[in-house]
Amino acid sequence: MLDLGDARDRRIVADALRVLLRERSDALAYAMRVADEHGRARPDAGDFLLSDIIRLARLVERAEHRQAAVMHRGNGGAGRARIERAGESIQAGQPSALESRLA
Repeated sequence: MLDLGDARDRRIVADALRVLLRERSDALAYAMRVADEHGRARPDAGDFLLSDIIRLARLVERAEHRQAAVMHRGNGGAGRARIERAGESIQAGQPSALESRLA
């Protein structure tokens, strides 16, 4: 299992999400082009889950920024616990504490 408290794992997840976003975006563009060429309705962009992928990428990015801030302040233990909680929220599909406050 990947640990968002680990910088290497965060990079793996961030890279994977970037690749997934690019592939899904290309698939949507292709599906739209085919629909247009055949005079059919365009696909629903929501079916490609682009906003979900972007949301997850932002969560990983926030975890990276939080870890950097914690390491800068020298408070590794408490920061790691916050990042682990954020990672658990991502895995459970729940919004992070920050996302909840912004909603």
